[in-house]
Amino acid sequence: MARDFEKPVVRLVDETPQKPQEVVRLTTEEGAVTRIVPLPAPTPMTRLVPDDIVNEDKRTHEPDYEALADSEVSQLILEETWDKEERESKPTPWGWFILFGVTIAGGAIWSLANLQTNKATPEAARTEDLKTLDQEVREREEAEATVNRLTESVRIYCEADSIEKLERVVRHPERVRPLMEQWYQQHSLKATRLVSLDVLQPITLENRGSYWMVICSIEGDQKRSLLLELGDEGMARVDWETEVCYQPMDWDEYAKTRPQGSMDFRVRVEPDHYYSHEFSDSRRWACFRLRTLTGDQVLFGYVERASEEGQKLIGLLAHSGNKELAVLLRISTPTDLKSPKGVVIEKLMSPRWTYVEPPDT
Repeated sequence: MARDFEKPVVRLVDETPQKPQEVVRLTTEEGAVTRIVPLPAPTPMTRLVPDDIVNEDKRTHEPDYEALADSEVSQLILEETWDKEERESKPTPWGWFILFGVTIAGGAIWSLANLQTNKATPEAARTEDLKTLDQEVREREEAEATVNRLTESVRIYCEADSIEKLERVVRHPERVRPLMEQWYQQHSLKATRLVSLDVLQPITLENRGSYWMVICSIEGDQKRSLLLELGDEGMARVDWETEVCYQPMDWDEYAKTRPQGSMDFRVRVEPDHYYSHEFSDSRRWACFRLRTLTGDQVLFGYVERASEEGQKLIGLLAHSGNKELAVLLRISTPTDLKSPKGVVIEKLMSPRWTYVEPPDT
């Protein structure tokens, strides 16, 4: 059921101005003064609006919002409100179009150049591959030739039954032949058949990379270790002195008889402190313990610390942590030597048992 609404009733409102009330002003303690001050009539409000912005668009919270409702608003398209003079003062940015054009042209040129490069690449790659293949073939051929030379020299060396045959493939043949003649007066020279080369290892001696260490098998299930040098003529030569560990005389005999003169011995050397007799001054002399691969006797070699040879030997052992080294020393026993076990070290001939250069050079 619909609700009955009350009928509207018109009420009369008295808008007659009221008589101002009496205002009492309080002053000092001397008394109060009563004055009737009529309120001033209300002053009509005048809105201050600049003439130049009367018809401009306002935000809704601006004080002249109500005037906006009475004004006529023009419905304009956004582009039509742009200032014509401002458009004419800003010319079209043709530089960007030029830049885009240059970029496109550069890309086209690069593509064409890359296309030409790609056309040439297969042929260039094929040529490079052929060069690499040729280099590999040459290296393989050289390696095979080196192995063949090494094998042939080792075969001749192992199967030699005379000094003449050995002389063909040994290093420094002119100097070594007299040594071989002396050596084989006390040792037999027996030919053996080469079975195989088990190890071929290139090594460097004193910045020379023309040396090879070879371990080969011979008949009778035996092994031989040889040092070979590839000469300029392409011949591989065996270091005979190193293989037999050649000595100018028996080490034990030398230690007992102590003959006069200088001799080169292949010894094992290490630092020692056996200072006696004329070598008792450790500040002047450096002492080294000397022994050989097969000998039983031990000798003590002395060299002046400040000498060139002393500094070489001290530095060589220091570099190895003062561990025993195999070296080639030239030693002597002076006639007035009183030390029963002492010898004088005259020169470090080689930091190994191999002469890189002949000792008489």
